[in-house]
Amino acid sequence: MKVAFLKPFVALLIAFVIFNSCDSTPAYTELPSGYKFRAIEAKGGKTPEVGDALLVEMKHYLGEDSLLFDSNKTNPGGFMLRTGISPDLMEALNMCGEGDSVQIQMSLEEYASLSGGMLPEGADTTQKITWNLRVMKVNNESTMLENMILNQKEKEVKYINEHLVNNNLEAEHTEEGVYYIISEEGNGEYPQEGDSVFVNYAVTVMQTGELIDTSFEEIAKENNIHNPRRRGGYVPYGFVIGRPGVIPGWQIGVPKFSKGARGKLFVPSQYGYGARPRGPQIPANSTLMFEIEVVDIK
Repeated sequence: MKVAFLKPFVALLIAFVIFNSCDSTPAYTELPSGYKFRAIEAKGGKTPEVGDALLVEMKHYLGEDSLLFDSNKTNPGGFMLRTGISPDLMEALNMCGEGDSVQIQMSLEEYASLSGGMLPEGADTTQKITWNLRVMKVNNESTMLENMILNQKEKEVKYINEHLVNNNLEAEHTEEGVYYIISEEGNGEYPQEGDSVFVNYAVTVMQTGELIDTSFEEIAKENNIHNPRRRGGYVPYGFVIGRPGVIPGWQIGVPKFSKGARGKLFVPSQYGYGARPRGPQIPANSTLMFEIEVVDIK
């Protein structure tokens, strides 16, 4: 009789344990900022100190499943959250440790304020935005930035070399890692610091293969990007060696071409537009390939 009575009791106890283990996600803690925070998985790793940055993977959701942002699409390898971000957000990040998976929740209005975005008229500002973060690394900001730049540069140099091998091309390179091919020699007059140089170019993002701009009108027409209203028309681009105005890759690479020379220039993102996207056509960490012609030096 006792055994028969215990059987349904044990079954109920097991069901209770299973039900509660399925709902083991901790509740949010409301922070002084008004943001809500919870650790989904805490690894007990290093937490941020003054001068530290966090390398994270993160996704931002509106409501339950409307994805607003995915760092894996814009910053493969990790997104760095560092000095200068909102103190309210930093309050939440200071509760994160290396290896942790956490959620930070805020209102749509708070999210817009944090990101500098404009809310559409009539938007429900009380809607919730949830950040899902996985903390990959916590380290000194300067050290982390240097390591990220170095790792990214090594990855892109490898990518450039694979492109050269696959296309049976031979290139020279500068000590910085800017590669160049001179396909047509010029007159031997090379640009020096302070010289004005006038260059025709066509630039392609190597990772996407997309030609995004050119000063060669015939190339623009061939690739259906011709713009009859192009500012200044299709003319060589002028800049001064050693002065701001162009990406560092041009300051490094163009002096390798003498007047009249033509060829290719391969520029890692460190010497291009870096780790920030530049409009929809140039994603973060884009390696740029230029067809160039040094038209004149003055």
